Amino acid sequence: MRELLGLPLAEAEAALVAAGYRVTSVETKSRKGQPGNEKRVLRVRKTAESEMELIYALFKTDLFWMPE
Repeated sequence: MRELLGLPLAEAEAALVAAGYRVTSVETKSRKGQPGNEKRVLRVRKTAESEMELIYALFKTDLFWMPE
């Protein structure tokens, strides 16, 4: 399986579903709760034979993005 860490969440989910896994995604945040505009994968964990869990966080990847 290809490396999923750092990928956009939607791309990682699509890769796992295409490989036959059922995917659960869980958001994590920093204590400061900084705003972001893109969901990126921080951790991948196999939770059962055909199930994977993705831990993701929001990152500010667009320098000109401002929270509403």
